[in-house]
Formats: sequence, structure tokens, C-alpha cells
Amino acid sequence: MKKRWYVSVMIIPLIVLALFTGCPSKDSGATGTYYIRATFDGTTHEWKLGLTDIEPNAFGSYYPSDPGVELVGSQTAVTSTAPEPAYSVYFYILPATDTPASYTMTQMDTAYVRINGTYWDFTAITLEITAFNGVGGTIDGTFSGTVDEFGGLGTMTVTNGEFMVKRAVNDAW
Repeated sequence: MKKRWYVSVMIIPLIVLALFTGCPSKDSGATGTYYIRATFDGTTHEWKLGLTDIEPNAFGSYYPSDPGVELVGSQTAVTSTAPEPAYSVYFYILPATDTPASYTMTQMDTAYVRINGTYWDFTAITLEITAFNGVGGTIDGTFSGTVDEFGGLGTMTVTNGEFMVKRAVNDAW
């Protein structure tokens, strides 16, 4: 009798707790803070962004009509009426699918970053989407390549690029 009482007092609450708290779905990909980060000529830059939907920003969207994938990271709020230069990191892949895949520069419609107020255009890039979860989940992946300063002579090598951005609805803008 003592053993049964112990089991019911200790084990049943643990089972109830597990049932009500649940585990995140493997599919959702939602885990918390969203980010885009990479190393530019040996210096790591991170656009580590909030837990909210789009303000501050780290999101991705699929555009079935193009078809294309947009990945955005910004330390400030981004809206559909904000000019593109407000973005800190921006990739638009065309054509693209809403499944994991690898892309090269020839498939980048637009790819640039802003570091310390200077814009850098990707001139070579390999970007791999390793997870493309449902709306509200995440789009995860890696990237590397080369960037050139807009209007300048500077060039930097980009390594260790990775991202986990919130998946917004299709056609987010």
C-alpha cells in the first residue's frame, strides 16, 4: 500500500505536468529568440532579434506567386512601407521553394547587409535552408560568401553565417 501511495503521489503529478506543459512540436521550429549572424573578415556580427513576430525583426516569408523566399533581419521595426535600406540583413531568393534547399548567387535577386551604417552587397553566396517549418515556426539555415561595399572599394569574406528566423505568412508584404 505504501508503495502504491508513493507512486500515485510522485508519478501522477509528473505525468499531469508533462501533459499540460507539452513539448514544442518538432515541426513548429519555434524556440525563442530569432537571429541572423555571420563572421565578416574575422569579426562576428549578430542581428539577434526579439521574441515577437516582426518587431524587432527576424522573419522569413514564402511568395508562391514568384516563387521566392525572403529573409529579413533588422534591429529596428520593419514595416511594409519602410524603405529597403532600413533592413540590416536582407536576402531574396528567386526562384525558390518552401522546402529545405541550397541556393547560390545566381538565384539571389537581392542579398545585402548593413554593418555600422555601411551597406555591403553579396557578390558571391551559398545559402542553405536546412529547415522550412510552417507559419509561426522557423526558417533555419546557413550562408557564406563575399560582400563588396556599396560604392566603395572594400571586400569582405563571410563565413559561419547562420539564421533562425520566424516564418511569417505567405506573401508577408
